[in-house]
Amino acid sequence: NPVLTDEGPWKCPGHGTPVEKDGRFYFLYHAYDSTGTVFTGRHGLLKEFVFTSDHWIQFKKGQNVTALPGPPVKDLFNGNVLNKDWHWSTNEPLSYRLQSGSIIILANAASRPAFLGRKTSATHYRVTTKPRLKNSAGVPGIALVGDEQNSVAAYLKAGRVELIQTKSGKDSLLLEVPVPYAKKPRLVMEVENGKDIHFFYGKKSRRLRKLNPVSINGTFLPPWDRALRAGLIVKGLPGETAVFDCFEMKAIAE
Repeated sequence: NPVLTDEGPWKCPGHGTPVEKDGRFYFLYHAYDSTGTVFTGRHGLLKEFVFTSDHWIQFKKGQNVTALPGPPVKDLFNGNVLNKDWHWSTNEPLSYRLQSGSIIILANAASRPAFLGRKTSATHYRVTTKPRLKNSAGVPGIALVGDEQNSVAAYLKAGRVELIQTKSGKDSLLLEVPVPYAKKPRLVMEVENGKDIHFFYGKKSRRLRKLNPVSINGTFLPPWDRALRAGLIVKGLPGETAVFDCFEMKAIAE
C-alpha cells in the first residue's frame, strides 16, 4: 500500500524525505495541484507524522493547503544583477547583460533560440514585454516554454509578428501577422487553463491587437517534472543580440 495517496487538491504525491525538527517529525514531498496540474509543476509539501505503538508511521490529519498563484512579477532590469528567479537551460548557457534599464540577450550559436524565463504558478495569466526592435540585430520574442525542444513563441520582426510552435525540436510557422511599426511596441502573451495561448501586439496596453483569434494548444509543452516557463526568447546569427526594456507577469483572477 502507498504511504501517501491523493488528498484534497493534491495529486500524485511522492519522492518524500523524512525530517526531524525539535522532536517532531515531518515528511517533505511533492505533489501536483489539481487545478494547475502539470502546467504549474510539482509543489513542495510538508506533512507531520508520528510513530505508532508498533513502530510504524501515521500521518496527522490536518487542513489541506491550497496552491496560490505567485505574486506579480515586474522586472525593469535596473541594477547590475539579474533577479535569481530567472531560469534558463543548463544545456544551452545564456549570455546576457543588463544596461541602462534593459536586458541585452545574445543569440545562441546553436540552432535553438536563447531563452530566459520565469516559473509559472497560475493557470490564467498575462505576460508583457517591450522589445526594442531598433536596437536589436537578433529577433526578439515572448514565449511559453516546456524545455529546449518544446515551446510556443511570438517573434517580432520589421512589419510582422511570427507565431512559431516548436514540438519535439521541430519548428512550425503557425501564423504570420503584419503589424504597424511602433517605437516602443508591446508583445503580450495570455495563457488560460494553463495551456491555451493567445498573443497580442500594440503600442499601448489598452489598444492591443489579438494576433491569433484561435488559441494555440500548449498541451504538449510540459515536461514530466517541471512547470512551464514564460519569458523572453531570441533567435538570430551568432553575435546578434536583442534588447528588452521590461518583463511583467501577472495572474488573472477567474
